Amino acid sequence: MELFKTLKPARIIAGIGLQRISNGGETIRAISLIPAITGNIGISGGGWNYANLQSSFDLNLLLPDPPKRIRKPIPIGLLVSELTEVKDPALQMAWINPLTFNPNVNKLKVAMAKLDFIVVVDQFITDTAKYADLVLPTKTMFEQTDVVLSYWHSYIQIRDKVIESYEDTRPETWIYRKLIERMGYDTSWIPEDTEKLLDKHLNKYGLSLDQLREKPILARWVSFIAFEDYKFPTISGKIELTSIEAEERWGLTSVPHYNPPKGVKTNLRYPLHLITIHPKERIHSQFRYNQRLNTVNQGPTLRMNLDDAEIRGLKDEDRVVIFNAHGEVRAKLKISEKVRPGVVIMEEGWWENEGGSPDLLIKDRLTDLGYGTAFNDCFVEVK
Repeated sequence: MELFKTLKPARIIAGIGLQRISNGGETIRAISLIPAITGNIGISGGGWNYANLQSSFDLNLLLPDPPKRIRKPIPIGLLVSELTEVKDPALQMAWINPLTFNPNVNKLKVAMAKLDFIVVVDQFITDTAKYADLVLPTKTMFEQTDVVLSYWHSYIQIRDKVIESYEDTRPETWIYRKLIERMGYDTSWIPEDTEKLLDKHLNKYGLSLDQLREKPILARWVSFIAFEDYKFPTISGKIELTSIEAEERWGLTSVPHYNPPKGVKTNLRYPLHLITIHPKERIHSQFRYNQRLNTVNQGPTLRMNLDDAEIRGLKDEDRVVIFNAHGEVRAKLKISEKVRPGVVIMEEGWWENEGGSPDLLIKDRLTDLGYGTAFNDCFVEVK
């Protein structure tokens, strides 16, 4: 803190794992106030950077009228416990693909079995597709043109299709259009051709696919310095070190306060803190059928400190079982000095036939703020 306040400009770049714990909201709140109290807000090179979302589109501009929403939102982290608890009306069917990425997978399977009908849209027989009543094949990203945005820059780009579609596959937008049509609603405002649909949306922003084919275009509404005008979307119009919303909406203290992660209060049978990370060779579980990438990462690996391995009589390359009260997964052990004692690390996204997703071990629990999922609030044992 002493060093940070002497630097100007100075910026904090947050990772994507810090908030994935039961006290993640308070943690992020506290850290994000450091630039404010050190005078690093509204200046070039200063501030707080999580991800760039400025190039996002407002998809509601596509709709002829503001939608009448009849919905009961269920946070992803509570899908397991609320899937069969929805009432008035009760949930009977689901258009869904949650296995591998939702916490408490074994409990989720039980909840899904209580539904009358499950639909999955995918190119592969995923873990969820094995439980579905209907699997609809859809085009891959290589078979259709799309507009691409990024978390990390503000350019809008085109991704043209590179191969023709296989047999009778359709884009997912076509499936939605036909479903809306079958339900008796007007679909005249939805072009059936995917490229026409994209162009219609881009035109609302003064853009077109032809322009993007010439070069990527920087979103015209982008601001390069956050809060340069010192206008803040808060009740007071100022940076709020104390937050009424945190108190009234989330039940937190007005000033960020440390609360121990709920997962720490665990049975001593599961002493190792499991952190799940994103794989470098895949996007979650995607590209598992890519043979070239499979030569780089051939299966689930658990990284563990040497001290923890010796306590358990384990050695490098051993086949191990990672388990707790929620389930178990299998992986190859990799001993690493980069992992601190008491912590083990595993990549997410593995399918059942590969050893299992670490989400099998994670309790369905929300973070303290923002309806996030406490993926890293997980403790296990290894044998």
